[in-house]
Amino acid sequence: MEYWKDSSVVTLLFVALLLLVARQLHRAIPAVRALAVPPVLVAGLAGLMLGEGMLGVLPLDADLLELVVYHSLPVVFIAMGLRRNRDAKPRPAPSGEGILQRIRSAVSAIPPEVRSCGLAIPIIAMVQGIIGLVLVLVWNATVGTLHPGVGIMVPLGFSQGPGQALALGKAWEGMGMEEGAQIGLAMATLGYAFCAVFGVVFFHLARKLGWDDAVLGGLPVAAKGEKSKQEVSDSSSEMELFTVQLSIVGTVYLAVWGILTMASGAIADPQKAGTIYGFHFLIALLLAMLIRAGANRTPWANFTDDRLMGRVAGIAVDVGAVCAIAAVRPDRLGDVLTPVLVLAIVAVATTVLVCIWLARRVFPDRPLSHALVLFGAMTGTLPTGLALLRLTDPDLEGPAARNMVAGVSLSVVFAAPVLLVLLPHPVAGWPGTFPLSTWETVGGLSAYVCFLVFLWWLVGPLKFLQPLWSPWPKSDETAGS
Repeated sequence: MEYWKDSSVVTLLFVALLLLVARQLHRAIPAVRALAVPPVLVAGLAGLMLGEGMLGVLPLDADLLELVVYHSLPVVFIAMGLRRNRDAKPRPAPSGEGILQRIRSAVSAIPPEVRSCGLAIPIIAMVQGIIGLVLVLVWNATVGTLHPGVGIMVPLGFSQGPGQALALGKAWEGMGMEEGAQIGLAMATLGYAFCAVFGVVFFHLARKLGWDDAVLGGLPVAAKGEKSKQEVSDSSSEMELFTVQLSIVGTVYLAVWGILTMASGAIADPQKAGTIYGFHFLIALLLAMLIRAGANRTPWANFTDDRLMGRVAGIAVDVGAVCAIAAVRPDRLGDVLTPVLVLAIVAVATTVLVCIWLARRVFPDRPLSHALVLFGAMTGTLPTGLALLRLTDPDLEGPAARNMVAGVSLSVVFAAPVLLVLLPHPVAGWPGTFPLSTWETVGGLSAYVCFLVFLWWLVGPLKFLQPLWSPWPKSDETAGS
């Protein structure tokens, strides 16, 4: 009996049950299947409603669910980073010596789609922050007192996920933001819920209007059921090959743990050392990409199997997405529920409109897939974005998954000033510096968004396709230059 005293095993078994039930509902009920809601999102929302934070029917350990979410993200990055990029196209050498040409040459090594993901992520997050802070200003001027941190929870809960929202919300409780941790979790919960609702509605609308990847170009990487041509040659069975792929991912993750341990040990400040572990997914991605780049120059370039690595990533996405949604505890909101709902609804509507408007203008190849994964990531986490992507790319074989994974790493470079300087500014001086500090942050975010959009247009591939009001322009013949 002592082996069952720990709630971890029971929690994981219930996660498995939720996944299985959601899958069977999707397969057995035509109405559910017609809605095209990803089964993992159904399973996650069921776990949220039946968990201890709401109905209390299932004994789900929230700490364990958060632990699974923490470790599933780097597994996705490692599996995707070790796959070979078969969509890369040779780029002509730039001609001329002008400044613009030199800038374009300096970034030409980064694929255009990765650049787009890396710039879209911080831009959308900052737009969400602007919306959140402006609504806080309006609320304080017309309704009552609302801490500016509630508005900042929009980009944190939507684009950074429950972990970051929980951590900063808890820290800001000492700066006057009551129930900051729960507000962060609530915003993340609404992000997940709206991700499923708006994401699926967008998917159906896109298919009805003909905004499909099959129509706009881009064929599947491999026919469904076709085995990868570089599949590892081995006399053992597929299960054994899958075990090998799992072992490779586990070994790389073990190396990531070693790097984290050494890096944190070299920092004297315990608080700063602890933050190193929050960047584990970036270290995992960089290490996987280095290993892949090195292997490509050796006779052992095929040491991984792309198809099976896609399955490893798929498992991590499914389990991570369910645990991320079920881990949220929206059971202590109080009077702040109404403003949180208003903020979430306005922000998610803006996010989906921005993702649709950008899709054809920055992703000429498979714009629908890229728009889905971008919207999912900017309303939840990368695993929820990949879960939405499986509506158009069930096996995550297309370029959108790899581009998004690599783009997340690039986005940190552009998002760091926002996370470290701009967003905490109105909270630090509350209430003495309100509303001036909040307006200053709105201005700073707006200026930075304009700068990044200009940079995006400068280095490509952003094109202001005409007409600008069109959410899905048909060609780039009238693009701005």
